[in-house]
Amino acid sequence: VVQNTARLGERRNQLLGQIRTSTTPAPLAPPDGGEAPVTLFILGPSRSGKTTLERLIGASNEVAHSHERTILQDVMRQTCSAAGISLPDALSGLPMDHVAAFRQHLTRQLITPAGRSATVITNTNPHHIEDTLPAAAILPSARFAFIKRNIADLTLRIFMKRYNSGNEYAYDVGAITDYVAWYNEMIDALAERLPDTSIIILYEDMIADPAETRSRIGRLCNIDLTGVPILELGDDRGCAEPYRQHLK
Repeated sequence: VVQNTARLGERRNQLLGQIRTSTTPAPLAPPDGGEAPVTLFILGPSRSGKTTLERLIGASNEVAHSHERTILQDVMRQTCSAAGISLPDALSGLPMDHVAAFRQHLTRQLITPAGRSATVITNTNPHHIEDTLPAAAILPSARFAFIKRNIADLTLRIFMKRYNSGNEYAYDVGAITDYVAWYNEMIDALAERLPDTSIIILYEDMIADPAETRSRIGRLCNIDLTGVPILELGDDRGCAEPYRQHLK
């Protein structure tokens, strides 16, 4: 367990270092046949409010959801299988000769029957944080909404969640806080690198003023969301207060 934790920490530090030191890739020209719909990657740790944000804008007929599909990894696997090449560890390792095929496969995956008439397609898989920079270059229509939340509240909700798989950090408070701290550092680094195509949303602000958050998403994705009904979002702010001494 200690060795796995150490390897995980090394991988996280490596990913963060790559974002901070690498050159931001220039966006590629739109693919032949036009650009795909705006793909809004809603990125944050588990239990941070990604589904809440998706629900906030989901009442619009112009918005379709792909929820937590591992769409980038799935399409990369499809692309590499069709080309007969080895699957790289990350999207940044995909050879440039196969980027056009990747985009074609991705566009077909995005324009599903549910999303065919949509202007924006959302995705809430938290693992896509690792492929954000190459995704921003390969898919110029991609937009990124990063979500942060009060760390004590988020730690409690992760600790209370029973996961069927993955999320190996989830049952130890220290491991959870380390994960959340790393994810927040990733968010800050990526938002700095992608100032024109990303925003940071605080869960607490979204609950306090959902209309303003909805407007920010509208501006980010160039879509008019005014007049879209605001559904009941719930309010989980301050949930850790009774347990705060145990979450330090």
